[in-house]
Amino acid sequence: MKHSRADIIRLLEEAGAREVPKPSTRFVNSLERKLRDKPFAKRPVARGPAQDQQSTVTVPRGPRVPAWPAVAAGLLLVAAVVVFSTRSNKGIVSFITGERAAPTTTTTREPLPPTTVPAPTPGVVLTVPTTVVVAPSTTTSTTVEVPTTVGVPPRVTTTTAAVPQPTMRLTVTPGAPGHFSLQWEKYSGPVFDQYVVLRAYAPDKPHYPAGPETTVLGTIRTQSQTAWDDAPPTDKGNLYYMVVAVSQEGHELGRSTTAQGTIKAS
Repeated sequence: MKHSRADIIRLLEEAGAREVPKPSTRFVNSLERKLRDKPFAKRPVARGPAQDQQSTVTVPRGPRVPAWPAVAAGLLLVAAVVVFSTRSNKGIVSFITGERAAPTTTTTREPLPPTTVPAPTPGVVLTVPTTVVVAPSTTTSTTVEVPTTVGVPPRVTTTTAAVPQPTMRLTVTPGAPGHFSLQWEKYSGPVFDQYVVLRAYAPDKPHYPAGPETTVLGTIRTQSQTAWDDAPPTDKGNLYYMVVAVSQEGHELGRSTTAQGTIKAS
């Protein structure tokens, strides 16, 4: 069956509209070389009627074979190649039909940058695809163990820098010639160890702990004993007395009032 030019173009276009794998460059070059080597490809195309070459040698002619079977075979081969080619290989169709393919315009679109928005507030629904950046929530829990040390509580001793208030009343009365009798109230507090009897000459007054101007007359270990007899020198003038209750460590627990003893001239 003989196909017209329009039929061949239609068949080639239909075959080229199908999506097939792209042939390799080696295959296309080999096919083009084979088509150019065919007898019909060497004939002039669209250049007017062919002119017989003049020859002075007479060659006997055999039976003439029509050329259209070879042309049809070539066209069928081209159609088969186009079926296995992509639609972009329209250069072969243009080469065979003599038509120029429409120029192909390629448009490259730059990708849009991603949209970054802050975290949505509760109750808001996003209706467009967006990239939400949410700061990670980090909760740090630290447990500090407090060491517990259980031991025997230390013994508490009281050291008072300031002079405590007198808690015991002291009375000094003249006794035998050159003697003074001291009487004071009993100390009734705890941790009692002893009484310390102090004396100082006027104008100085006794202090505890005893300093250079204070003389320790003696100590009494019995808490209920509250009397003392003193025979001071009579050439140093008047004097003062004070009694202090202390603990075993020597800390002051209580003190008496300061009482004066007057030495009379003989």
